[in-house]
Amino acid sequence: MYHRFDENKYPSTNIQLIDFIAQIKMIEKMNLGFVDPDNFNEILTNQKRKRKVLITIDDAFLSFYKNAWPILKEKKIPFILFVSTKEIGNKGYMSWAQIKEVAEEELSHIGNHSHSHGYLVDEKIDFIKSDILKSISQFEKVLGKNSISTFGGLLAAYIYL
Repeated sequence: MYHRFDENKYPSTNIQLIDFIAQIKMIEKMNLGFVDPDNFNEILTNQKRKRKVLITIDDAFLSFYKNAWPILKEKKIPFILFVSTKEIGNKGYMSWAQIKEVAEEELSHIGNHSHSHGYLVDEKIDFIKSDILKSISQFEKVLGKNSISTFGGLLAAYIYL
């Protein structure tokens, strides 16, 4: 899981691009497979003994688009970019146009990371529902669909509410 790339101002969520490239090379050298989210369940079920890596990127920071995205695209490495819809287009974040560009690539997947990106565990159920529905609405409006990769257990919790 990654967040920012070459953003020294945020050391706890940042990776230097040179380190990211070294990690990708190490994964390739160790002959680990990159998991395509389209085949996630099948790969985990049928290839239990094979070591593999699923790359995820949280928050759609602009540094991903500028620095890591070109590398993943060139190397044809699958990944999920989890997007919180509230921040799209704000300073330091990707725009919807950039997200749509990334989404058009076969091996890239856009995941729904809620609207507010708040710590929803501490929120009341009405706020959680509203937050999730707002992000789903924006995904459907701009991308034509909601993501099948939706913040894990939170979606399951919503379905059962």
